[in-house]
Amino acid sequence: MKAEDVSKKFPGIIDVLRYHVATGRYSYVDRIAAAMDAKVVESSIREALRAVTSIIGTTPRKAQVRVLEFSREEKRYKPSEETLTITFVEDEKFHSAEEVPGRVWLHGIVGIDPEGKIGAFYTLPIIPDEKELADFIDAVKRSIEVAHTVASLAMTKKVKE
Repeated sequence: MKAEDVSKKFPGIIDVLRYHVATGRYSYVDRIAAAMDAKVVESSIREALRAVTSIIGTTPRKAQVRVLEFSREEKRYKPSEETLTITFVEDEKFHSAEEVPGRVWLHGIVGIDPEGKIGAFYTLPIIPDEKELADFIDAVKRSIEVAHTVASLAMTKKVKE
C-alpha cells in the first residue's frame, strides 16, 4: 500500500499519533515504528486511543491568544495582530518563541496569551471510527509496513486543506 493511500485510509489513527508526538509522548509512535509484530501495533494503538479518550473526558478550555506566525523577513516568530479564541484540551508554557520545540507545531497552536505568556495549545485529535480502526488492524496483520508508514506520517505536519 502506497504512503498516500495509507494517509487517506487512516487519517484518525495518524492524527491521534501525531497528537501524542506533538505533546512529547513519543512512546506510542516509537513502538509502532519499530514493531515486528501486529500484536505490538494493536496494543500500542489501543493504549494511544485510551490515553486520548481520557484527555477527551476533561473539560475543554478556551484561551484568547495572538497566534505566532513566522516572519520570513525577520526570520523569527511574531504574534499576529488579531486575537483568536482557541478551544484546547492540553497546553504547555514556554519562556520564549525560540524555546518552542518543533514537535509542538504538529498538533498545537502556539500563541501569546493576554498576560504575555507563550503557550502551545493542543486541540483534540480526530478520533478514528470503528471501521477505520478495524481496517488498520487488518492491514497491519497483512503487512507490518502499513504500521511503519503510519508512524512515519504521524511525525509530519498535516497538509493544509
